[in-house]
Amino acid sequence: MASIVVANLAEIARASSTLAFSLGMVAALSAAVWHYIVVPYRALPPKPIYDNEKPAQNAQPKPVATTPPPAPPQPEKAVKADVLYEATVNTDIGLVLRAEPLPGSEGVGGAERNAVVEVLEETADGEWAKIRPSGDAVAGWVRAGNLSRR
Repeated sequence: MASIVVANLAEIARASSTLAFSLGMVAALSAAVWHYIVVPYRALPPKPIYDNEKPAQNAQPKPVATTPPPAPPQPEKAVKADVLYEATVNTDIGLVLRAEPLPGSEGVGGAERNAVVEVLEETADGEWAKIRPSGDAVAGWVRAGNLSRR
């Protein structure tokens, strides 16, 4: 019985040696593949230089300013005496300026979407506002809900 156990142990040792040798060869082969095939492709190649590129000039670095020059004071917008406030047109298609604060009134001009306008007057109920597009001489009435105060 003891001889059977010893024979089995010898067979197990031989099988484990073969397995260890095989695993060692696989590990060595994997390391070689990694080192010679994968590692060279991990680094970026040098930047190609084309014929139409200008060569880099050896320019002297520009001196860095230690303190920025003081910014000139920005002049405040002069508010005209007849302007109540400024607003922005908030409709997608712009506005038609009307001669009177009535829906069927004649159109006298227009204001584009997101245009800055000057509100000159409002009706007592706040429904209509008389506006003038900035930089324009034409003034007209529009619905106040189509304006966003700035």
